[in-house]
Amino acid sequence: MRKLLHGIVVIGVCVALMSARAPTDDWAQWRGRDRTGVIPASEAPASWPEGVSKGWSVEVGEGYSSPVAAGGKIFVHARHDPDEIVYAIDMASGKVAWQQKYPAPIAKNPYAKNMAKGPYSTPLVAAGRVYTLGTSAILSAWNASTGALL
Repeated sequence: MRKLLHGIVVIGVCVALMSARAPTDDWAQWRGRDRTGVIPASEAPASWPEGVSKGWSVEVGEGYSSPVAAGGKIFVHARHDPDEIVYAIDMASGKVAWQQKYPAPIAKNPYAKNMAKGPYSTPLVAAGRVYTLGTSAILSAWNASTGALL
């Protein structure tokens, strides 16, 4: 439950940060455009809201993947055992634009019994495609608009 809540909070923070930036400036890979985890001061919003309010939330499952944002969507790679699921969520409304799942059975290491089963890697969005690397080394490319497996 704590992992799920963490995922929802992370998505909420991403939505708040992404809505403050220009829509053409995406956070389409791990740690952002330059993989530094930093938004340059020159690109920071001129003013910040007085407070933060929850706009929407989506239950996405568990895992260690970070959400990414591109083209008005947030892409999340998560797990609903025994499947891994890739979501495209409309940034403005919080509605799931598409989702795709595939079986990803995994035998967990008994020494890691308190850890989630993944996925561990963050999606990458480039040239209209979303790339995901699953726990069982399944590398997939998805059409970012439709969710079709490429």
